[in-house]
Amino acid sequence: MYGAVEWMYGTVERMYGAVERMYGAVGRMHGTVERMYGAAGGMHGAAGGMHKAVDRIYRTSTCEMCVSSQSLSEMVGELFLPHDMPEAPKESFFKGLFGGGLRSLDREELFGESSGRASRSVAKHIPGPQAAIQDLDKRVTGLTSEVGRAHQLMVERGEKLGKLEDRAEKMASEAENFSHTSHSLMLKYKDKKWYQL
Repeated sequence: MYGAVEWMYGTVERMYGAVERMYGAVGRMHGTVERMYGAAGGMHGAAGGMHKAVDRIYRTSTCEMCVSSQSLSEMVGELFLPHDMPEAPKESFFKGLFGGGLRSLDREELFGESSGRASRSVAKHIPGPQAAIQDLDKRVTGLTSEVGRAHQLMVERGEKLGKLEDRAEKMASEAENFSHTSHSLMLKYKDKKWYQL
């Protein structure tokens, strides 16, 4: 009995110490809050003028966040600074003549319509009725291959459905067989007690 009382007394002392530590932390926090909000009207009672101080801080911080659209776009920033592309330097006549290196030239650029005048000696290909027939033949060939592919897929699907139907019939017959077996087993052991099994 004496040991239990001693244990309880020790537990109460430990709890009292924990409560004292908590009150000490609250006191330190209260002093910090007083220092923070002392200039904002003081502390009256436990939290007397605190709502005024919090309100002032809230208004100050929200006014600092009020920004115009111009300053908002400045705050966003850019990933790259925009610059105008400089013009390519003009190639001098002598550099092109004596050491300009290899340059790829397009036939259409030199002789075609983009050069300013079309050459009369170059013939243009004008497709005739034969081209339309060839185009139609290509389209028909493509369509027949698609129809053949669709037919092949349909045949494969039919085969799979046939196999599935056979499996379903087999499962139904096995289920019926199991039902008959379990029913006959139930009838056999219906009137027997557990200790007679």
